[in-house]
Parts: sequence; structure tokens; C-alpha cells
Amino acid sequence: MPGAVRVRAFRRLWLAQSASLTGTAVTYLALPLTAVITLRAAPWQMGLLVAAERLPTLLFALHAGTVVDRMPGPALMIGCDLLRAAALVSLPIAAAFSVLTLAQLYLVVVVLGTASLLFDVTHQTFVPAVVPADRLADANGKLAASQSGAEVAGPGLAGILVNWLSAPGALLADCLSYLISATALVRLRGIAMVQRSRSESFGRHALVGGLRYVIDHPVLRPVVLSTAVVAFFAQAQEAVYILYVYRDLGISAGLLGVIFCASGAFGLLAALATARITQRTGVGRLILRAQLTKAAGGLLLGLATTPLVLGIPLLLLGEACFAAGLAVYGATALTLRQTLAPPELAGRINASVRLLTLGCLPIAGLCGGLLAQVIGAHATMLLAAAGMFLGCLPLTRSAVRNYRAREPAPAPEFSPRGLAV
Repeated sequence: MPGAVRVRAFRRLWLAQSASLTGTAVTYLALPLTAVITLRAAPWQMGLLVAAERLPTLLFALHAGTVVDRMPGPALMIGCDLLRAAALVSLPIAAAFSVLTLAQLYLVVVVLGTASLLFDVTHQTFVPAVVPADRLADANGKLAASQSGAEVAGPGLAGILVNWLSAPGALLADCLSYLISATALVRLRGIAMVQRSRSESFGRHALVGGLRYVIDHPVLRPVVLSTAVVAFFAQAQEAVYILYVYRDLGISAGLLGVIFCASGAFGLLAALATARITQRTGVGRLILRAQLTKAAGGLLLGLATTPLVLGIPLLLLGEACFAAGLAVYGATALTLRQTLAPPELAGRINASVRLLTLGCLPIAGLCGGLLAQVIGAHATMLLAAAGMFLGCLPLTRSAVRNYRAREPAPAPEFSPRGLAV
């Protein structure tokens, strides 16, 4: 079977995503370090930072799906890249004049979250427009490999840049990555996704069509439920993770970047092998195993304590498990969704899944930050890991375990309005 890399349009899309993700991986470390080191944020303020990043998903996900189903994909992604670059560059400028505040940091995070929501939904919907159906698994595996590769290179680069330029200055690398991404996408402007009429209103029926399809689907529903629960507790853990390793364990920004780099290599290898593993085990079983691997990674992170001779190996192993599970799960679940989604509803289905799985994350970030304020970061890490294991239960009690991509999947009946009935 020929690979997706043979498709020129996919190569450009892959380049754009890879550049963007590398810069985002730098921001993943540099942005919270800006709050912790430069602005001396408290645990509850770190939770609020994570909540602000996820708030646009809760507020605008359904509208984003409707927009994606009506607008040219490349133009929308280019606009999102330019907006993100402009928002990020304001932070090092403010820091240079000593006027950077947490309020500005929260505002920039909300802008980044909104633009990233539109970009990601468009990107997921656009892939089937440039890649044949029989190459989707390979394409999504390569895209997941880019994310894992960014996790290898990005944090290490972030650690160097933070030490060299300061945490706000390191964000300039992400600005550059968005400009590279926008440049690569310019050549894709002639490719159109399957779109509905632009004259159709943004009314309730248009907004909830994808949402009802997902809820009524016997295969998508348990996958989305599991994703939502695991994501909630993983976000609660992430809200205090930087604080935990930096203050409680005493790990420097440079060493943390090295840990991210080393563990990210496992995610890269797992992502590259996803398509082959899927053919052997089936989509359903692979999704369950990937979720369990992520939960195991969260537990290992929570078990990391001083002395560092024990803490660092546990952090490495935990990050490796989480990275590998996340890469495999993300690519496999996305392929499943792209295969089952009707083309005219693809944007709204992708946006609905983001709402159902990520919409609760602002609350999760706040819960993680507030809980750490009361019981401490270490206890919060362990409690969140237990919750991640609970999130695997919907997959074990459904038909997803035995579902294989090559089998026809049952789907809700589809009405002319685009609603599942």
C-alpha cells in the first residue's frame, strides 16, 4: 500500500503541522515557566492559566465546526497561524518593558486557544480531502509522529531558550513556527473540503448536527466518553505538573527539557508504528491499550519523589508511557472518526468531539490547581492518575474492544437536516 507521503498536498500539510507543533512544544514549557518564574504564580493561578487555555473549546467548539464546514480550509488555517503569532509576540515585548502581567498572559492564552481550536478542527477535517481513504491510518500516524517528534525536540529547545533568552523570550520560537506553517499552507489554497451551502444559517439544527451524531453512534460514543474522563484527570494533573517538578522535586528547566526529549522519542516510535499495529490488533483493542498506557504514565509521574535518583527515572518512564499512549490513541481515534464521519458533517463532528472531550478541561485545570492548594501537588498528581484509570472503563464495557476498522460500523440513521435520528 503506497504511503500518504507520496501525496504532495499531504507533504505540505505535514510540514505546516510539524513546524507549528515544534513551536507549540516550546510554548508548552516556556508559557507556564513564564508564570512560575517571571510572574511567581501561585498554584491556583496556574490552574486558572490552564483553564483559560481550554475555555474557548467550551464556549466556541460547536460554532467552530459550523465555520469549518463552510470556509476554505487552507485560508482558515493560515489566518489562525497569523493570529497566534501576533498574540504570542506580545508577551516577550511586554516582558522586555517590564509590563507583563498575569492578566495579559491569560488573555493571550484565550486567543491562542480560540485560534488553535479553529486550526485543529480544520486540520482534522482537511486531511481526508488530500489523502485517499486507504492511506488515512498512515497519514494520521505520520501526523502523530510529528507531534511526538516535536515533543522530543521542543522541550529541549525550550530549556536552552529559557536559559538563554528567559521564559518569555523563548516564546519567539513559537511565533516563528506559526509563520513557517502559514507559508507552507499557502500552496494548498486551491484544495476544497466537502462543504455545505454558505447560505445555510448558524441555527440550532446546524450547530448540534455533529453533536447528536456522536452521541447516538454506538462506536464513537464510548470512545468519546473514555477520552473525556481521561482528559479531565490528565488536565488536572498537568495544571500542577510544572509546579510539582520545579518546586517540589527541584528539577531545573533544562533538566525537565531533557526528560521531555528522552520520553518523547518513545511517542515518536509508537506513532510511526501505529498503522502497522492497527492492522494486527484492530482499532478497538489498540484504543483500549493506548488509554491504559496513558493512565500508567500518569501514575508513574505521581509516584516520582525525592531523592532525584528515584524521581528522575520515574519521570522518564512516566513521560514515555504517556507520550506513547497519547500518540497511538490520538492517531487511532482520529482515523476511526474520519472513517465514520459523513463528509458534510465532518467539521461539526470533529468540533463536537473536542467539545465533549476538552470542554470540561477549564474546570479540570481549576480543580487541579485548587486541589493542590489544599492537599499539595504530589497528592493531586496521584489522585488524578487514579481518575485516568477510571476513564478506561467505558472502553472495556462496550463493543469498541472488538471493533476493527475493516468491518462496517453501525451508525445512526441520517436525516436530510444532518441530524442523527
